[in-house]
Amino acid sequence: MWGGYCLPSPPPKSTVRPLSPATSRLHPSIQLGGNVSSRVVTSTPANTPHPIGPYNHIAKVGQFISIGGTAGVDPATGELAGPDAYSQTKQILESFQVMLESVESDLNHIIHVNVFLIDMQDFESMNRAYIEKMGKHRPARTVIGVNELPKSGVRLTMNLTAITREPA
Repeated sequence: MWGGYCLPSPPPKSTVRPLSPATSRLHPSIQLGGNVSSRVVTSTPANTPHPIGPYNHIAKVGQFISIGGTAGVDPATGELAGPDAYSQTKQILESFQVMLESVESDLNHIIHVNVFLIDMQDFESMNRAYIEKMGKHRPARTVIGVNELPKSGVRLTMNLTAITREPA
């Protein structure tokens, strides 16, 4: 008892339960149970745009990777890759490719992408660039219309969740 309240019992040492065949459709490189690292490693690799705020682009825990909001900025110039959603989308995905390579992953290991569009009229041109860069890989994706983004001229930003490649 503490302050008149009963504290709950501590959780059991292991809460990982085996999955049934119907629910075990996870990527083969995801290992359940064992010693999953809870250490968060953050980074912003060279040859990617500098974040415009107090954050790193990448956060990685074990095999799980999260990349924060990224705009279509050419890392060589610090300027937008172009004024349109097509060129900005291509640049974002090129930046994602560099970021993912820095943490032992690639575009084919993306699980989910969020797209934040200033104007839904850009949906088709964004999709055209997305298909060109992503090839046949079709991760889950959410597209959200927004009123404003932090950098002037930006037509869209994206973030993603991915996993690392299987060890060779």
